[in-house]
Amino acid sequence: MDVVELEAAMTDVRKAQRLLVAYHQRILPLIEGIADQLGCAYHYWGPLHHGTAPWGKSNPFRRWAWDFAPLDDANFFFLSEPFDSALVRPEGWMLVIRLVTDSGLANAFTTKKVNWDVMDISSDPTECETRLELYAYKPRRSYQDDWGWWKLYSQNDWPKENGGHCELEQDGFVFRHDVPVSRLGSTDAVQGVVAEYKALLTSRQVAEFD
Repeated sequence: MDVVELEAAMTDVRKAQRLLVAYHQRILPLIEGIADQLGCAYHYWGPLHHGTAPWGKSNPFRRWAWDFAPLDDANFFFLSEPFDSALVRPEGWMLVIRLVTDSGLANAFTTKKVNWDVMDISSDPTECETRLELYAYKPRRSYQDDWGWWKLYSQNDWPKENGGHCELEQDGFVFRHDVPVSRLGSTDAVQGVVAEYKALLTSRQVAEFD
């Protein structure tokens, strides 16, 4: 690559970095706002396929490059109010919002080896989707466990398709509802999507809303 080509590529990198930060500035409040409208409070988050960016004495040159892009595919965990992370109870429920920034990347993580080249992904970005996957976890019994809500997620399969349902080992269930981010372009649009989801949660006997 000559100087001209490299400078053009670095211009694309600078544009991409600004665009990515602008995306984060919009998508994070959107996720938090949806959870708030559903009466849920923040509990935990983490990237789905890799670690978070290292800091301090952790050597960044020995880490997977994906660790520096933690919002490419991430889960955000929320618990219904009143919040008690150590008490699993049928009166409450857990909302997990998975942010899938690029469905093509999500598919590649499950089919490729560790050090794959992102430029080798076969699907074109125009053929992929940016979406929120909403998972509602509903227990059927009460019990004390400091990691009880987390175990509902970590010790069970989750639905692989939109509209899917899975039973939980701890006695309960989880179901999935997908929302393309393209449907969330205005305040009214977000409120409409939340209203649809509230109706779905009520029909599935997960929660009731005023």
